[in-house]
Amino acid sequence: MNNKSPILKKNYWLNSRFLLLISLLFFSISSFSKVTEENIKLKVDFIVETIKSTSLVANSSPSYFQIGVVGRGSEIRKIKAQLDNIFQGVKIQDKPVKVVSFSRIKSIANVDFVIISGETKIKPNELKAIIGNTDYILLTENLPFGSSELNYAVTPNDKIIYQVNEKALKKKGVKIKSQYLKGENRVYNQKDWLIELGEAQRIIRSQVKTIKQKKNIIKSTNVTIGKNKKVINAQNKDLVIKDSTINSQRNWLILAITSIILISSLSLLLLRSNKLRKVAIIEVERKNKEILDSLNYAKNIQKAILPNDKELTYIFDHHFILFEPKDIVSGDFYWQEDNQGLSFFAVADCTGHGVPGALMSVICSRLLTKIVKEYQISNPAKILDLAVKELAIHFSKSDVIVNDGMDLSLICIDKKSDRLYFSGANNHAYYFSKGVLHTLKADKQPIGTYDQRKPYTRSEVVLSEMESIYLFSDGYPDQFGGERNKKFSRKRFRNMLMTVQYKKVEEQQRIIKDTLSEWKLKEEQIDDICVAGIIFK
Repeated sequence: MNNKSPILKKNYWLNSRFLLLISLLFFSISSFSKVTEENIKLKVDFIVETIKSTSLVANSSPSYFQIGVVGRGSEIRKIKAQLDNIFQGVKIQDKPVKVVSFSRIKSIANVDFVIISGETKIKPNELKAIIGNTDYILLTENLPFGSSELNYAVTPNDKIIYQVNEKALKKKGVKIKSQYLKGENRVYNQKDWLIELGEAQRIIRSQVKTIKQKKNIIKSTNVTIGKNKKVINAQNKDLVIKDSTINSQRNWLILAITSIILISSLSLLLLRSNKLRKVAIIEVERKNKEILDSLNYAKNIQKAILPNDKELTYIFDHHFILFEPKDIVSGDFYWQEDNQGLSFFAVADCTGHGVPGALMSVICSRLLTKIVKEYQISNPAKILDLAVKELAIHFSKSDVIVNDGMDLSLICIDKKSDRLYFSGANNHAYYFSKGVLHTLKADKQPIGTYDQRKPYTRSEVVLSEMESIYLFSDGYPDQFGGERNKKFSRKRFRNMLMTVQYKKVEEQQRIIKDTLSEWKLKEEQIDDICVAGIIFK
């Protein structure tokens, strides 16, 4: 018995070490397999928060508040199952909650809130048809920035980022809790959206470091195995019983082979995961580059339709244009034309910003030029009336209902008769005469779809009595900022103009731009901004 006890102890130690290595490997594999489930839970938590943070008068069944999930993949089925469990026995807008599935966007009906998974392929025309035009709230995943009402994505470090299309939601009457609007993970522009998704590169570097550490562990384990083999050989010389010696050697061999196989499998698993992530990052970077290249090309196209400074200086000796797009391209634009001895100038704000707004700006700019040049219309009010009709004709060729349009302020200068004529769609203009600020009021109706439409009116001012005039979009007065994070407001805007009215035109532009920067503080720009000033005296 005394001769066998060292062998029994040695076998017990070997078996314990073998079980420990197996446990560590399966723990690593189990942790890796849980990533997907944790990712789904992260998405579900955000979806629930979004549903509770938004509200819209329900238009579905009078008996239920219905949530629609669109898609056929395994992920969306798991999301629906978790939502069913979470909202069991819960009421929203005093109605019990019911979660229903739809295989296609066209089949959506009788719902209050719709979730479209990132697995679901969406055609651009399908998405455009429902943005801002439905009686439900829309939440999408992994769409390009600014192309949906509510859109979110999961970054590679398991962080939810999201963007809110406030204009589209406000249009349909959606109320959003301020805590949700000011969430630390909300992204306000395309640049920050791309930067957040680029965080994947940092994770790749971290995983490469982890793989190197695992390789060092393998190397250390192999050294330990080699040392243990020498110990076994030394002990075998002293063993009396041959069978015990054989069993001991066999156990050590099994342990060594098993350790190598398990550690190698773990390393291959980590390497494969790293490779998949690298492929995903390369694809994201490629798509982002394509998007940025397209946007920059669109920016050049949009810039080509804007009058250049040389053209404006020829018409207006002293003027400035403050043009600050929210994104790469803008929904705001300024326009100038001459015809029949008259000079026309406008500042316009098209529906939306970014790519949708930029497309509208190109259409509306060409429309104004056509009315003045081809139709020979010189009355600003008649120009706006005809713009409404022409825009309706332009969009009538499509089966999709389009509610887009623009707000603008338009002036016509007739130097021969010493008159300035003004007409506006929602956007006023301010002018100074004898040091006093006056308002040229616009009609409260847009260029576009409007139920209670009336003919536009025209205001008239003696040109020689005017000192200066300012046209602007709503982006500047609506910008949030200041110590209390409120809108700049039209009152502050008028007061600012009164302080700069007698300064040189370059100084006016600088003060107006610096005032905006100081007001914003750390707040993101919420809309496109365009301010034009023309100095007559």
